Amino acid sequence: MISINPIISSLIARSISDEIVVRKGLKSYTYNHIYNDSRKLATYLESIGMRAGDTALIATPSSYEFLLIFYASLILKVKIGIIDPKIDNDLYLAKVNQLKPQWAFIDSKLLLIQEHNLLKKFYLNSGDRKLYLPQSDQYQTIATGAWMPLMRSYEKFNQYKIHKPYDIDPSYIDYEYIISYTSGAMGEANCLVHTLGTISHSTSYISKLIRNTKGKSFVTDLPHFMLIGIAANLRLEIWNDKWTIPRKIKFIETNGISMLSTSPIQFLDLIEYCKENNRKLPTSLEHIIVESTVDNQLDLEECKKYIESQTCVTVMYSKTVRMI
Repeated sequence: MISINPIISSLIARSISDEIVVRKGLKSYTYNHIYNDSRKLATYLESIGMRAGDTALIATPSSYEFLLIFYASLILKVKIGIIDPKIDNDLYLAKVNQLKPQWAFIDSKLLLIQEHNLLKKFYLNSGDRKLYLPQSDQYQTIATGAWMPLMRSYEKFNQYKIHKPYDIDPSYIDYEYIISYTSGAMGEANCLVHTLGTISHSTSYISKLIRNTKGKSFVTDLPHFMLIGIAANLRLEIWNDKWTIPRKIKFIETNGISMLSTSPIQFLDLIEYCKENNRKLPTSLEHIIVESTVDNQLDLEECKKYIESQTCVTVMYSKTVRMI
């Protein structure tokens, strides 16, 4: 069944708006920026051979670029596998073998890590020991990220260019065009992470959840939740998962963040910090969304001690939703 894609249609409807919807650090972007930049990228990707029905891996950090890649691929009806850029090599290769992509979007910093000593030193000093994603002749690699200028000497890698925007027709996009799995070491699909359908349903659920929310800002570093939040008409703040817990809490307080979407591990880190410092999470938080696939991973009763009474916590499992 062909359905108008609510992710794209909601972006089109707001494309005339100059309202800031995404902020990361000092940079900010409007709906209009996302709409036009993703159309330009779609035109470029089509010009280098990307076609409907192809499969692409997105292995980039949560960023404005990630949003553009996702929307542009969606415009072209391309299947998408969203993977963590810090995934280990065995799992990455398992994902490649499982999905057999024609395209891969890989952060240029990760690609160049072994070839530029200065960059390697910088990356090692950041405390991350998982250095790079392996290159492969099985797909065409498109470099993204701040280190793209260093890619100019590498003819086998494509880079973004400016083209006239692609015309979007939202009516031809099917719910089944988006795929994303967590792969096992042998290439098996351990669990389905998201299809366009589940992202759409999550958007609808979050829209209802925040209907009476006073604030409209949320923070996350989960790529698919960036998409859900924007479609739900929330202002997105992208933070770095390497920030310290005190810095994250200060960021929430300073910016009056009303909603937080996070993983179970990061949520428990926040709770543990509050426990050690005899404090609660910031009062501005009206909603906390914890995405989890393990039902017994969170002791919600223990967590409630460190959360303000007016804050709603929703734990979204693969099949159920629980609230406190």
